[in-house]
Amino acid sequence: MNKQLLVMLLGLCLTAGYNTLVAAQTEEAQPAVEAAVEAPAQAAADVAAEAPIDDMMMEDDALVSYGTVVEFDDQKIVLLEYDYDTDQEIQVTYALDAQTTFENVASKAEIAVDDDVEIVFKEDNGAKIAVNVVKENYDYDFDAGYEEPAATEGEAAMPAENAEPAPAEDTAY
Repeated sequence: MNKQLLVMLLGLCLTAGYNTLVAAQTEEAQPAVEAAVEAPAQAAADVAAEAPIDDMMMEDDALVSYGTVVEFDDQKIVLLEYDYDTDQEIQVTYALDAQTTFENVASKAEIAVDDDVEIVFKEDNGAKIAVNVVKENYDYDFDAGYEEPAATEGEAAMPAENAEPAPAEDTAY
């Protein structure tokens, strides 16, 4: 009986000692964990405070749209845009003014019908006023057709009648 009591007492002491050790480590680690969580948030706030921000992006009412130019002149630009609410393409007119800026073009005269553009705009009494117009420049040609690769020298020399037949498809699964 004494041995059983001694083993139980020893087990309780070990368990209590382990729990105390874990609690002490958790309390010591807590400030470090809080600092690790707060540091990235503070760093992001510091970067945001130091970074210059465009005036147009600071405005709460700045909106963005994308489409294909249908009509363009000195006073307006009309885009063909996809309307997700009606599931249709619609024409939307944006007014241009002296403060409207243009990107990816040397001058606004380089914008033409069928160009894809992104527009940052504001709404003023129901009118959409373009703040910034960005012409999209693609590094690849959408209209270029796919061409079969040229035959290698060995393939060109082999007559068609000597060509191996294509293996039959195995439809058994």
